[in-house]
Amino acid sequence: MRHLSPHRGFSPEDETEAGRDGKDNRFLLHYARKLLAGRTLIGALLAGALLTGTTIIGARASAAQSPQSKRTMRVQVQPGTSLEVSGSPTITLSSVGEEVETSSNAATYSLLTNTGAPKEIRASLDQLPPGLSLQANVSAPESKGRGAESSGWTPLSTGETVVVQDIQKADDSGVPIAYKATATAGAAPKTYSLTVTYTITRSQ
Repeated sequence: MRHLSPHRGFSPEDETEAGRDGKDNRFLLHYARKLLAGRTLIGALLAGALLTGTTIIGARASAAQSPQSKRTMRVQVQPGTSLEVSGSPTITLSSVGEEVETSSNAATYSLLTNTGAPKEIRASLDQLPPGLSLQANVSAPESKGRGAESSGWTPLSTGETVVVQDIQKADDSGVPIAYKATATAGAAPKTYSLTVTYTITRSQ
């Protein structure tokens, strides 16, 4: 009969002989199964890690390969200036030599200009009957850059007269215009209809 020696390794042949000799080898079988189970678990963990890494790399590659298409567009802003005057004030002269002024907001204007070159507003009358005189006080708009300046009370005639100057870029509305009129004995007693034309132009 052979006995297992503690000084040498265990082999399947020993297990067989131990079985033949009637020794209890259940403990050794249990230990062998645990080793096999541990190896299976380690293999599963390694496989899972590899699969996870593959998924992340695949997702990054997919994001990097997303299709793109770029196009260039142009937006062109043209220079533009607009001036609009509103209001039709009425002045009543009750006596010769009397000077009557309208309210400050009897007429207004709106101005929009996107060019930086200095500009000015000029005013002119379509006619000026004998014995009548008319003045205008056109307020300056909000102007970016140098502030625009009003010429104050300015006599109007059939020729152009500067009423606002040094206008640069502006976007303003409801800017007041006031008028003042007087008559001499040479003015016929009737109602006159006078047209005032406002022009915005580059400063000279």
